[in-house]
Amino acid sequence: TQWSSRDDYQGITISVRRIGPAERLSRLNGSTGERLNRGDWQRIEDRIFSPRRVALYAGGLLLCYAVFLATGYFHGLWLIDGEGRGRAIDFVAAWAAARLAVSGHAASAYDLAVLAREQLTAVAALYGDYPWAYPPTYFLLIAPLALFSYVAGALVWMLGTLALYGAGIGAVLPRRSAVLAAAASPFALWCFYAGQNGFLTSALIA
Repeated sequence: TQWSSRDDYQGITISVRRIGPAERLSRLNGSTGERLNRGDWQRIEDRIFSPRRVALYAGGLLLCYAVFLATGYFHGLWLIDGEGRGRAIDFVAAWAAARLAVSGHAASAYDLAVLAREQLTAVAALYGDYPWAYPPTYFLLIAPLALFSYVAGALVWMLGTLALYGAGIGAVLPRRSAVLAAAASPFALWCFYAGQNGFLTSALIA
């Protein structure tokens, strides 16, 4: 949309014209009136999403995520409740399975009733079922988690697999901005919040 206006002030004519989005974009290309091609759009995109800006935006999101998680923890809404007891997240299945495996009862991890009893040694209540649905070889990976308390094990698991995820992204696209952008994805926040194995899966795929 374009419009123009004229005004006379002390014999001086003032003309104002508003340029439309198409002309504005074409001026970015330095050739008013010419149609932008794919290369032009790519240069505009590169200017808006430069590595430095992407890293800055991603860093801001990660800071917000950290504040969100810390607030949830200290207010008894994540990992622990208001009385300091464990609060169940998906990670509780892996932690309980690791404890059973180390104690010599790995097969019992596939018995939901036995697994639930082990989970209740760490958390105050279960908000549904948290089954163990992974092959026996997976016990080799999670066994070290039995050495930690529930909360400490959750943080070790999430931070460790997040580091592997970042390494995987860096191997595919070796840029700091790419790694930060991948970590700032809302899906990454959910994976960390729930204590799932998505980071590990992504690292293995990468």
